[in-house]
Amino acid sequence: MANTCDMHIHTTYSDGHLNGVELLKLAKERNLAKLSITDHDCVDFYFDPECQKLLEDFDCIPGCEFVCAYEDVPIEILGYGIDLKKAKSYLDKFGITQNKLEKYRSDNVPKVFAKYGIKLNYDPVSVDFSQKNPRVLEALFEAILANPEAVEFLNGENPNLLKSKGLLLREGLNNPNSKIFIHPYRFYPTYEEIAKTIKELGGVSFLAHPYQYRHNMGRVLEGVKNCVDGVECYHFTSKEEGKCDLLINFCKTNNLMICGGSDFHEIKDWSAKSLLNQLGVPGKVFDIIKETVSKLHANSQLCK
Repeated sequence: MANTCDMHIHTTYSDGHLNGVELLKLAKERNLAKLSITDHDCVDFYFDPECQKLLEDFDCIPGCEFVCAYEDVPIEILGYGIDLKKAKSYLDKFGITQNKLEKYRSDNVPKVFAKYGIKLNYDPVSVDFSQKNPRVLEALFEAILANPEAVEFLNGENPNLLKSKGLLLREGLNNPNSKIFIHPYRFYPTYEEIAKTIKELGGVSFLAHPYQYRHNMGRVLEGVKNCVDGVECYHFTSKEEGKCDLLINFCKTNNLMICGGSDFHEIKDWSAKSLLNQLGVPGKVFDIIKETVSKLHANSQLCK
């Protein structure tokens, strides 16, 4: 697509299914020239020599998706234009890596089902937590679907929880209004801390995919609007008519910038997370953020 961008992309450095080289080759095939790789609490992609070489063919803004919390709701904030060396130092020390997240889920999801008398056929001992992404959520989702008691329980709680591991996570495990909420926010940094950190790293911050927060979207938007620089308006969860416009109007009303991306993870025709450069995110969104970041960096140098 001509003059478009994609500013929300994942690789195997977090929970994506393609490594950096594979991802950039696909981006070239899909005529994507403006992009940002935003792995979860990780910027290692940008230090891969092969990826660095291939990135010379793209207009790229360094990015990262930071895990944090707004009150009791786990959320994510995208940081763009960050100093990569400083970001890596921070994330290596404090980052909530995919491995840490999966270990927490492995420990706590079976416990929350056991509270309702349901024993999942899941063996945490068999999981290799030395991997960057042991894919525990997938294994837990399969164990739930294979358990008639668990299926009946979740059907009564919210049938959407049985449709995909993503809905199980967003509408169940990460939702304080759900019976299977596992309180992950207790070990997350706050959104204020992350917005401040991104600023200290020389970047700008954007609330990621508001519609992912489901019934909590309204209070999250209102809660963080005075702390972030913008909102991710273009996303696979805002494809339905009117949804993206609602977020864009919110940004205009609150003097916030706009970003957007596919949240790409994998190549599967049925998956909403396969839409690399297929959402029609205007290239000017990328250009405005790049210009803003450039001015911030220039001002920072003048102040030294």
